[in-house]
Amino acid sequence: MASGRIWIARHGETDWNREGRAQGQSDIALNARGRAQAEGLARLLAEAPIAHIWSSDLSRARETAAAVAAARDLPIQEDARLRERGFGDWEGLHFDLLRQQLHDLTHPDDPYALHATPPNGESALMVRERAETFLNELPHHQDVLIVTHGMTGAMLVSALLQAPAHLGLSFRFGNAAFSEFERNARTPWRLVRYNQEPHVEAAAPVLP
Repeated sequence: MASGRIWIARHGETDWNREGRAQGQSDIALNARGRAQAEGLARLLAEAPIAHIWSSDLSRARETAAAVAAARDLPIQEDARLRERGFGDWEGLHFDLLRQQLHDLTHPDDPYALHATPPNGESALMVRERAETFLNELPHHQDVLIVTHGMTGAMLVSALLQAPAHLGLSFRFGNAAFSEFERNARTPWRLVRYNQEPHVEAAAPVLP
């Protein structure tokens, strides 16, 4: 891509997010707070000159993207490569147990756990590879919003920065947060804003 801007956003909150469960590619919908966060993201991006919107085909991402698209009369283009990392048989596990399971899969020569692959799931490196493939196919000279998931968003960020794949494990996205990149024909992608989160507590209080 020769020029333009890219906004990478994560979907709003789901009940599994609140419960600390790994969603992976399970199609878990937004909860009430997540829908309010999606509206907050739309307000944050109200002045952004977005020309195209791409989304994961999972409902929590599509619904988040729809909140931004509604005020712009833009179609949402879906791509399965923007899905969350597939955790296979371990989807639904609480994250503390998932992390232990992944740690048990890590080999001594794989200190960053890039190759650890859950049963019937994906490694982090596989997510980075599909993120790069998606970015390489984006049209040139366009300002694009990408609505995706935590791990996939982190790998998109690391790919745009041309950072080693293992650094993608260090980036974080809050629910409905976005990061923004820009470039021109003479410069590489530059990170302008990182993990900007909407403030929605007043609109959607967390219930006991």
